[in-house]
Amino acid sequence: MTKKYTIGVDVGGTKIGVGLVKNNKIEKRIKIPTESKKSKRVILKNIESAIKEIWRKDVEAIGVSFAGQIDQKKA
Repeated sequence: MTKKYTIGVDVGGTKIGVGLVKNNKIEKRIKIPTESKKSKRVILKNIESAIKEIWRKDVEAIGVSFAGQIDQKKA
């Protein structure tokens, strides 16, 4: 049985790190600026772009982590 890929996304204050993982090994990773001083729309677009850059058709799951706390009322 062929294992499927997973994608891990780490969103920090200065960079977004994205890794493509298969069989517990990172096969590809990229880092792009978060641009946290810009709007949340820009940050979400950066996350989307990073995921698209390493996407494979057999991705099974994506996990996302954010640094710090998120204010639910302002988000």
